[in-house]
Amino acid sequence: MTEDQMREAMLKDAKEIRKRTQLRDGQSQSLKQNMAVDYNAGGRDVKPETKEIIALANKGVDRDTICRRMTFKGYSRKKTLHTLVRHSDKIKKR
Repeated sequence: MTEDQMREAMLKDAKEIRKRTQLRDGQSQSLKQNMAVDYNAGGRDVKPETKEIIALANKGVDRDTICRRMTFKGYSRKKTLHTLVRHSDKIKKR
């Protein structure tokens, strides 16, 4: 099999995969095969860490305690405070 034939076969296979995906999902987007393991389709707002920060804030835990707890999960103080500010509309005032 020559390089041209191989290239044509690969293109044909890719088109078939794209068609199957479109039929399955109803979308014309290609398959996302090269995604990171920790990828969240909903963006940073549905990360478990973000949800935990919001839940802790709704329970009435103060900012310093939240920052200390999130430090163990790899969140810096600045990142935690930024998340609290970004989601201030979801946090109930007490």
